[in-house]
Amino acid sequence: MIKYRKFSDKDVKDVARLMPRVYKEFNNKEASPEKIQEFSDSMDPKKNSNKELLKKIKRPLFFVATEKGKIIGIIRGMPDSLTSLFVEGKYHKQGIGKKLFEFFQKEAIKQGSKSIKVRASLFATSFYQKIGFKKTTGQRRFQGMAIYSMKKTLK
Repeated sequence: MIKYRKFSDKDVKDVARLMPRVYKEFNNKEASPEKIQEFSDSMDPKKNSNKELLKKIKRPLFFVATEKGKIIGIIRGMPDSLTSLFVEGKYHKQGIGKKLFEFFQKEAIKQGSKSIKVRASLFATSFYQKIGFKKTTGQRRFQGMAIYSMKKTLK
């Protein structure tokens, strides 16, 4: 059974391992090998202290999805912008990303946000469109990766 909760500082190493693993698996056609390695190194618990990792990844809105106590998905950002959404590949198309976004969106609305922006990888663009985001620009490059800027207006 999948459970959803707010991120806790004790989750930092598990999240730091999940993010580059999923990033590499699904963005390897869009990001250069150097950028993938740079991201992996920046999240490596062997190369970064817990304090350094928390400084890099912690955001005001941060939720995790777990199964049997293992983190299988995360969403994080500010009330008006989604920084990242990662779900382990074997859990794709099971509604986990959508459910994580529902928690994020609810909290963003509670904090007064009228819209949420995201820089979506080419892989993730169709997912974001399904949950109500619209492209606001053409394809661009951001931090070495092809992305679409997208926005969802909140009700």
